[in-house]
Amino acid sequence: MKKTSFTVLILCLIMFVGCNDSMNHATTTTHASTSQPGVILPTTSNPANNTTNIPSTGESIDASEITVEPIEVTSEISTSLDETSLESTAGASTRETTLEAVTETKPVTSTETAEETTKLTTNDTTIETTHTTTTETTSKPTTESKTATAGQINAVQKAKEYLSVMAFSHDGLVSQLEYDKFTHEQAVYGADNCGANWKEQATIKSEEYLDVMAFSHDGLVSQLEYDQFTHEQAIFGADNCGANWKEQAALKAKDYLDVMSFSRDGLIEQLEYDEFTHEQAVYGVDNCGADWD
Repeated sequence: MKKTSFTVLILCLIMFVGCNDSMNHATTTTHASTSQPGVILPTTSNPANNTTNIPSTGESIDASEITVEPIEVTSEISTSLDETSLESTAGASTRETTLEAVTETKPVTSTETAEETTKLTTNDTTIETTHTTTTETTSKPTTESKTATAGQINAVQKAKEYLSVMAFSHDGLVSQLEYDKFTHEQAVYGADNCGANWKEQATIKSEEYLDVMAFSHDGLVSQLEYDQFTHEQAIFGADNCGANWKEQAALKAKDYLDVMSFSRDGLIEQLEYDEFTHEQAVYGVDNCGADWD
């Protein structure tokens, strides 16, 4: 019993000593934290005199006394950004205005693109080169045809009157209108706007000539070209006038015999001179009604 009481007493002493040591350690720690160098304490800034106050050791710090000076850098950055934004906006506005102006004045173009591919083979290696060509064509406004003058209208009317009487080539009609005192411009306008088909005019002119005298095919072509038909128009007229060239050779032979005497061979030579073929000339001489015996 005594041994047990002694043991309890020893334990109580140990616990008392442990608690006292813990309290002393806490007091030492608090004092050290109050006066320990190297610890940065909160500072109070005074914007008026640009000074900083460090509270004394052990003094409590009131959060309401701490003032924070506005950061001017943030303000400058904000202002700079605003100015940059304004400059960007102004630049965008300028670009938009420029684009609109170009759109209003830009000519309308059409673009055609052609691609050309070239193949080059060297040592079993094929190289393809594509060349792209772009062609732009600018459209032009359509110009209205100017109104004909009184002189041009009269030239057209005069040209139609001539064509109703006889056939003309284009250039032959221009010459005739100029002979009638129309200016060259008026005469050309009249011939261009009289509605004539110049190949048909060559055909009509061929028929008019054949009604008066006989012609060979080539002789008639030469006569039409003399009347200022083009070679193509003259050939068309001779080919489409309905003439039988052998019969034309016979008629031409009679015309010559009505004027003078010919031998058979002499008349053949004369017809060939008039551009009949040899076959046509022989037929003409044999069928002209002459007695060669």
